[in-house]
Amino acid sequence: METSDPKIAFIEVGEPNKRTRKEIKVDSPIIFSWDTGVQFNDLKPVAFSIDGTPLYEYRYPKNTNVFRDEELKWYPVSEDK
Repeated sequence: METSDPKIAFIEVGEPNKRTRKEIKVDSPIIFSWDTGVQFNDLKPVAFSIDGTPLYEYRYPKNTNVFRDEELKWYPVSEDK
């Protein structure tokens, strides 16, 4: 993952009780990896600010039953879409 948003301090990814957290800096990519298989639906990436406030979620839009690849992206946590 890579960001151009200076408000993002770290990203958490993984199953609820096995989350991995990595610090992220603008224009510096980070890579997440696991020793075992992980289902994509269990990753639930979230980008946080320095004070731990969730800013973005990597997901499909909410309240839809039609999924298109181009809609899998970062959405603001406060956004209802």
